Amino acid sequence: MPAYAYTGRDGTGVPVKGVVAAEDEAAASARLREQGLFVTSLRPRARWAAVGRRRRRPGLEEVAAFTYHLAGLAASGIPLLRGLEVAREQEEDGTLRDVIGDLRDGIEAGQSLSVALGRHPQVFSPVYVGIVRSGEVGGVLDQALLRLTDYLDREVALRQKVNSMAVYPAFVLALAAVVITVFGVFVIPAFEKVYRSAGAPLPLPTAVLIEFSRLLRGYWMVGLLAAPAAAWILVQTGTWAKFGAAGVRLVCRIPRVGTAVRLVQVNRFLRTFGAMYASGVPVMLALDITAGSVSEPEVAAAAGYLKERITSGQRLSEAMRGVALFPPMVHRMTAMGEEAGRLDELLRRASDLLDREIEFSIKRLVTLTEPLLTLALGGVIAVILLALYLPIFGLPRAILR
Repeated sequence: MPAYAYTGRDGTGVPVKGVVAAEDEAAASARLREQGLFVTSLRPRARWAAVGRRRRRPGLEEVAAFTYHLAGLAASGIPLLRGLEVAREQEEDGTLRDVIGDLRDGIEAGQSLSVALGRHPQVFSPVYVGIVRSGEVGGVLDQALLRLTDYLDREVALRQKVNSMAVYPAFVLALAAVVITVFGVFVIPAFEKVYRSAGAPLPLPTAVLIEFSRLLRGYWMVGLLAAPAAAWILVQTGTWAKFGAAGVRLVCRIPRVGTAVRLVQVNRFLRTFGAMYASGVPVMLALDITAGSVSEPEVAAAAGYLKERITSGQRLSEAMRGVALFPPMVHRMTAMGEEAGRLDELLRRASDLLDREIEFSIKRLVTLTEPLLTLALGGVIAVILLALYLPIFGLPRAILR
């Protein structure tokens, strides 16, 4: 359906602007008049601009901020439709602003908020939609939005912790790439000229290094163009996700790193499932949504196993004992929550404990990897220099001949 950008004023004279979808310009104008707007400008929205905005996916921080604002407005007694209008007006991100406008249009057309959210799976996850739907059914939408805000804030914090673990290794790898490029483009060719003019015999390491320099200088443009194309093909064919899953399994075999990765996976499961359960979503449905919303195959498989065992009559804590992913602390606290009738609270406490353990694990890993990566970078440079200077020992004999 075509989209039209409009500007105008509402019934109180406040300037408004936005985008409306309609069959044609006349239908768009009529729809805006039904909303009580006085339209001063109405024009078709450029297709290329719409495509460009759709491709830019709002970040989790932006979705969390929108949810927080909407929860605050709902808790203040402001009607949902008006709350969405206010949230849209103060949103700076163009893509999310268009999404909020579409949510408002859907609610005006008689849809529920959860149905309108479900039309944007690239922005709102199944967990998000499920919690909102449970809040609508129970008549506690404001509380559901507050739980969503807490859930998203904790997810953002977890991602920041994981990203902090990768900052230093990424910096060292980038520095190593720059060093190797500088040597290959500038330093090695200068040594090659000296060796060629002197006629010195080249040891195997030096010959390999010179050949690498030639390839780098001769095909750097091909590599620069081929790398993004190969990455795009891997993503589109799903091969990248398979490589990622294999990489996670490989990383989990590293003693300290594997422990930190498993803690992150367990924490993500507890937080996702706990948020759904606390919002009133049935256990089986919560496990289904959790399995479909997480990116880690191990967590999805664990959720599927728990669902099978619960279907056969086991309690959640008993089923957790059969999954190696969950540490003893998790299924013990789950059992305590089931016995006391406070499962949502105990799941949250278990997640809090894992948060602290993850933070300590990341600090230990960073402390351990910093000297190791520094030594590795120094080793790479030492090998290159050694290969470059090996022929120098044969230069006197070559000159005397």
